[in-house]
Amino acid sequence: QPEDVDLYIKWARSLKTTAARRLEDCYAVPSSADLKVAMEGELGRSYQIEASDLASGESVVVKCVPRSSCSTRELAMLENESRILMMVNHPGIVDTYDIFDSPRELYIVSRHMPGGPLSTRLRENSGRFPEDKALEIFRVLVCAVASLHRQCIVHRGIRTDSILCASSEWPLHPKLSEFSRSVRLDADQNEVTTEASALPDGVWAYMAPEVVERKRYGQPVDMWALGVVLYELLSGSLPFEGATVIETMKQITTRALEFGPRFHGISANCREVILRLLHKDPSKRMDAEQALKHRWINPRGAEDKWLVDGMEGLSLGLGLVEKILKFSRNGKP
Repeated sequence: QPEDVDLYIKWARSLKTTAARRLEDCYAVPSSADLKVAMEGELGRSYQIEASDLASGESVVVKCVPRSSCSTRELAMLENESRILMMVNHPGIVDTYDIFDSPRELYIVSRHMPGGPLSTRLRENSGRFPEDKALEIFRVLVCAVASLHRQCIVHRGIRTDSILCASSEWPLHPKLSEFSRSVRLDADQNEVTTEASALPDGVWAYMAPEVVERKRYGQPVDMWALGVVLYELLSGSLPFEGATVIETMKQITTRALEFGPRFHGISANCREVILRLLHKDPSKRMDAEQALKHRWINPRGAEDKWLVDGMEGLSLGLGLVEKILKFSRNGKP
């Protein structure tokens, strides 16, 4: 389409200009090492630091990844994360403003989320949310995941620690973050092979049975993780959690889902969503499009455009993004 070509040219010129800039040319970055916060579970010896946009004064967060601290596999993951961050644009996903690449470090500049992780907000709210507030949070997350899945992207790391909040007060405005383990499937591909890689202990409680069993998996793993998050929001506990990682993995694959006393008073529609999301068979698990149409999540039906589409602002097609990425690397279309 002609408008796509014009948009491509504008973005290509912008990216070519960006490639010649340095982080310090655009953002005021404190030099004190005391302000650097280590990012556990991230690539290499990653750290983040708060900075400010020189033009607008807006507070931002800069994720810094020293290349020397990354293995070959981690460098590939870093490249993958950068590509995916340039593809996603959704109100339920943390905004990425800039990516600066240098021989020594890669910098990812994103929106400052002063509300912190959803897990923190949960703990400070007596350990659980009432159903109406859990629904408000969950609806945004489902819309965000649906947007990713339409672009053939599997997040692979959804948990309350990787969901950040724009505010510590209500409404929280939750957004998905942490795309270092995300993967984009090819058009004719709907599964990937489970990687035998170490994960932080707290991540395993959100892993789907097919991941635990080292089977091939796809987008249903994100839906399982959403089910775990919803269960946690309502009860303050995880549906499957043992004293050790091995016990947790065994529960995920063998134990039936149970609703404890904290689910007294929770609606049947809400429980149905959890049961369908935490189905151990991925082929029978609720997908994102089905979730968007469920009567608990979308009681008004498909006419609610924001709920169904969940999009605002600019959304680039993958083909256009690929052309832009190629242009920015080669200096020509």
